[in-house]
Amino acid sequence: MGYDQQRCDGIAHNLDCDAAWVYALPPEALEDGNVDALARQVAAIDGALFFGHSCLDQVTPHDLERVLRVAGRPRVERILLDGEAEEGNQQTTLTLWGMSMRLKGAAEPQAISNEAVYEKHQSTGRASHVEKGHGASLVMGPMLTERQLEEMWRIYLDRFLWLGALHPVSMEDPEEDWRRLA
Repeated sequence: MGYDQQRCDGIAHNLDCDAAWVYALPPEALEDGNVDALARQVAAIDGALFFGHSCLDQVTPHDLERVLRVAGRPRVERILLDGEAEEGNQQTTLTLWGMSMRLKGAAEPQAISNEAVYEKHQSTGRASHVEKGHGASLVMGPMLTERQLEEMWRIYLDRFLWLGALHPVSMEDPEEDWRRLA
């Protein structure tokens, strides 16, 4: 699920809780026959329970509330805020967007490989334009030097690592995963 246990523990500690727990069970865990067993486990938890949801989730806050009620535990929601974010966008969230589109009347798009894009770029003479100090260059991952990779990784850490520092879900790629994609 991407929750970073160390971050969750830190957030729980800041909320005066000794430990952090993450709700990571499948929706069938909340079927009527399982609620009592799950409620017994929740009643034994001494700490914060992290639970994220969206309007598309099969498990809703109401489902979790039912388990908490059976467990004899109150639901106390603590909204996590990021003081570094601009006003109005301080609540920590994880939102993923995706879309597909096609222009009206356009033919169905064909998949184009990265290699084809690179070859087209090379064949148009744009590469020689860049060599003269104008424009941006285009390279394939295997063409990157170790120095370029290290510089890109440092930029990534400097610009993006702090964005998730106050969020319970890790949004950073480990360096080895990032390099594998290059």
